[in-house]
Amino acid sequence: MRKITLLLAILNFNLISAQTPITCDGFSEIIDSKYFLTYIGNNHQAKKYGIIDIEGNQIIENKLISNTGSSYFKIKLSISQNVIFGIDSNTKKKIIYNIETQNSIDYEYDNYVGFNENIAILWKVKNNENLIFAIDRQGNKLFDLPKNTSNDLRDFGKFNEGLARIQINKKYNPNASVFQKLKKTVYIDTLGEIKIDKQFKYYGDFYNNRARVCKEIDGVEKWGFINKKGEVIIDFIFSEIPTEFNNNLSRVKTKDKLYGYIDINGIVVIKPKYIFASGFYNDNALVKKDKTWLIINSKDEILHEFKKFATIAIGFLDHSSKQIEIIKTIVENQIFNVSFDLLGWGTKTINMDEKETFNKDWKVGRFKEGYSVIGYFNEKKKFVSAIINKKGDLIFVVKENQF
Repeated sequence: MRKITLLLAILNFNLISAQTPITCDGFSEIIDSKYFLTYIGNNHQAKKYGIIDIEGNQIIENKLISNTGSSYFKIKLSISQNVIFGIDSNTKKKIIYNIETQNSIDYEYDNYVGFNENIAILWKVKNNENLIFAIDRQGNKLFDLPKNTSNDLRDFGKFNEGLARIQINKKYNPNASVFQKLKKTVYIDTLGEIKIDKQFKYYGDFYNNRARVCKEIDGVEKWGFINKKGEVIIDFIFSEIPTEFNNNLSRVKTKDKLYGYIDINGIVVIKPKYIFASGFYNDNALVKKDKTWLIINSKDEILHEFKKFATIAIGFLDHSSKQIEIIKTIVENQIFNVSFDLLGWGTKTINMDEKETFNKDWKVGRFKEGYSVIGYFNEKKKFVSAIINKKGDLIFVVKENQF
């Protein structure tokens, strides 16, 4: 009996010791398995954000904010490829900080397109001149963008497969539509040279050597795909927006609101029959047929059948262009958030056996690389946040402040 008591005491001590208190008001985001976003402040005052590592070390103090300027100059706090963009609330200066190397990247900028494939785009107004250029994660300047590049970066894309979509200014044509009058979209390569200059209405990014584009035909928007030469290789037959390709498959939707999949040649490989469907991730997709949720592979074979939950919980829907965030969470973590009523309320976190995994009073966020931010009421009836792992262990908690 003493051995059992001692063992329980040791286990309890290890659990408590694992709950590292962090000086902050809450946790905002899992960046990856090594870094986490914290904040100070609340809904009644502007939050200031910082970063801790997996050891609980404060990599960046809670001082970063977004600004609320005009749309051109509005800087949103964001993290891409472990580089954070934001505003230092102490100095009011815009910063770029490499979390991994713990070095600042010293460039002044007015707006940006975040990193992907080790390239970011910065815009700076200097002496009434627009400077738009690309840098790498070490802070090296790579190239200038074309001189007629638009300074409105909101419709730019990040680099994918060596190409990025940007907007360039063109001569005013009073007979053109509003959409066509001032700007057009082109794709540039990693040297800043224009590689695709074709006129479409809307443009996507490249995945699996394909980019989705939209063209208006007889007053109706239709979607197709181009290759890296700008050639249309999947014709404009889709009235509903297809997903970007992943695992060489794109999810498509019929006018009857049924989902299926096409391959990179536009051939239907899984007939539209599902009332919900994610994109494919590691040859897995989450689909719903009638009232049953399934995980299928690219051969349309059932890998797993869920029999209990009603729908994906509100707040955990996927808005990404490839529609793979939900299935990625399931595949990598074997844990996801669902609801047992059709309205999507009453969120529960379940495992693959549809068993509730954690404390029922916890509000569990989406898992990423084995960790999630949760919210719960502490002993003082105050709603606080923490970070847990897949086992439900509290890894980081907010350090109590008696004031």
